Amino acid sequence: MFFGSIFFNMNIRILKQLFGFSIAGIIFCSCANNVKEVVNPDTTTIIRYADVENIFRESGCFGCHEFGTGGVTYKDYPSLKSFLVTDSTRLINAITHTGAIKMPKDQPKLPDDKIQKILTWIRQGINP
Repeated sequence: MFFGSIFFNMNIRILKQLFGFSIAGIIFCSCANNVKEVVNPDTTTIIRYADVENIFRESGCFGCHEFGTGGVTYKDYPSLKSFLVTDSTRLINAITHTGAIKMPKDQPKLPDDKIQKILTWIRQGINP
C-alpha cells in the first residue's frame, strides 16, 4: 500500500507539470499567432533623414503639412523630429494604414520598402 501511494503521488505531480506546460504552450502559441510584425528593421544600415526626405517629398507630405494641416507642421528635419519625438505612433499608424487617419491622403498606401525605410529610421532614433 505504501509503494502504491508513492507512485500515485508521483503520477499526479507529473500530470500537473504536463498540464502546466500544455497550458503555457497554448497561451504562447495563441499569442504568437496574433502578433503582426509590421517591420523587421535592418540594423546593419543606418538610415538618415536624407534617406527618407525624398519619400516624404514624393508622397506630398510637404505640400500639406508645411502649413500645419491636421495639426502637424512639417517643413524640415527639426519640425519633423519634434513631432516624432512626441507622437511617432501617429505617423506609423498613418503610413501603414492601421489607424483612422491614412496617409498619404486620398492615395494608396506607400510601397512596403518605403514604409520599411521610414519605420527603421524612426526605430533607429530619427537620425539627422
